[in-house]
Amino acid sequence: MKRILALALCVACLCTTAFAASVGSARVGGGAAKTVAINADEIASAQVFFGQGSVNKDQAASDIVKTASAQGKLLAAVNGGFFNAYYKAGDTIDDPSKAARCYANVVRDGMAVNGCGGDQSAVYLGFTKDGKPLIDEVDITLYVTYNGKKVPTWGVNSYYPESNATLLFTPEADYDLPLYAGAQAAKIVNGKVAEIMTSGTMVCAPNTYYFVCGGDLLHHIPSVGASVSFTTEFSKPAWKDVTTAVSCGPWLLHNGQNVFAQNSKYGYLANQKVSEDSVAQRTFAAITASGGLLLGTCIASPRQVTQYLQSVGATDAMLLDGGASSMLYANGSTLTSAGRRLNNVIAIYGTTAEAKPAASSVAYESTQSVDLDGKKITLPAYKLVHNDGGETNYVRIRDLAQALNGTAAQFDVTWLSERSAVNIVSKHAYDHPNGSEGNVPFSGPQTYNLFTGVTLIDGKPSDFNAFNITYQGGGNTYYQLRDLGRQLGFNVGWSSERGVFIETGKPYSDAD
Repeated sequence: MKRILALALCVACLCTTAFAASVGSARVGGGAAKTVAINADEIASAQVFFGQGSVNKDQAASDIVKTASAQGKLLAAVNGGFFNAYYKAGDTIDDPSKAARCYANVVRDGMAVNGCGGDQSAVYLGFTKDGKPLIDEVDITLYVTYNGKKVPTWGVNSYYPESNATLLFTPEADYDLPLYAGAQAAKIVNGKVAEIMTSGTMVCAPNTYYFVCGGDLLHHIPSVGASVSFTTEFSKPAWKDVTTAVSCGPWLLHNGQNVFAQNSKYGYLANQKVSEDSVAQRTFAAITASGGLLLGTCIASPRQVTQYLQSVGATDAMLLDGGASSMLYANGSTLTSAGRRLNNVIAIYGTTAEAKPAASSVAYESTQSVDLDGKKITLPAYKLVHNDGGETNYVRIRDLAQALNGTAAQFDVTWLSERSAVNIVSKHAYDHPNGSEGNVPFSGPQTYNLFTGVTLIDGKPSDFNAFNITYQGGGNTYYQLRDLGRQLGFNVGWSSERGVFIETGKPYSDAD
């Protein structure tokens, strides 16, 4: 009843349909397999989560899943690509090779954040921005663009102290790295080159990137003050809308055919652990005949997994990391527990995490009355009207930042053009107002479009249902209050006495 009342009064919460992943079992190679099947239309999105938020660190799988669960309706989670699981925990980490370094190529929120050097194809499990799963062999390259110049990188967060290389280091590296001899680095802060380094240490920080060039490629270093953006490109047209991808292997099926022999280029045929008839703990991912996703764990050989997947009509398939890394989670329960800390986990979200706005339609002018720590305020808002007559209010991020400034839940907001990102710094004063706060530059019904950029919280991408209303000279991004409270750690609720309320000193709770 509280939920229905909250809807009626436009609390930022939507009714949901109880979609769930289908958990099952199968016989693979004479042994038992645990499986999770998700229909194509039930997947809203997917995301890669790193241990402690770093491509070079690990974390208990249960803690990574807990982090992923806080982002929305988590249908399933599975371990991802290879990483250095054999580092010595007591060693001094002065180089990522001594840490739990991710060996997989990874795309997160549409941007390559690990590996992905040009002309280096790999087999990926990927997801488009609409949640469509894909498995294929693809080349993925990140480009650094400035002053009309587009420079491909050899890799992202890949520490190659070679003379002729172009590399990009992002906040996800999370280790301070020495700039190697003969190289220069353009330090890029909030989309602009702040300085050119010729020596010293590249210190990781939110919104800070280092574009490194060496040897004959020094001429690619941009000048101080240049605006820089990053684009990630895929070699196959079907992947142009992919926002999440992780490489691994061996490759098992393509268009229903066994393609194991094609793994020779990746060295799998010479690796006894993943040779075609080597029996071990496996994690697999497959695309079903209807375009859905099938995940599973088992003790079997790659050949036996392939035969099973062909028998159930899978079209494309691959192995993910296995052994003690195997982990499978669905519908709130762990089906296969990892035997070690993990570096990366793939999370799959349901279409009803909170109902998304349509891709493009009409939003209606509204207001949002809020009890803010006992004080009544009113925020400009735009509402969406649903087919069942329900309504949901969305507020502008800058209006909320101004309202919460000076409270325990205050946050700062900036726009990062190089990543098409709304950048939020939590627990920080609102130091970057742009003058639009409280003044909506339009009125009446407005056409909106889904926000397809990235929302960063303290430098880390976060999932939101948000939309844009654009106008001549700019645009505004609108979010649900509950989403913001959940992600930023302040409570948003509703009661018959207070209506919609925000409690800045209390953690978010779904209790109401």
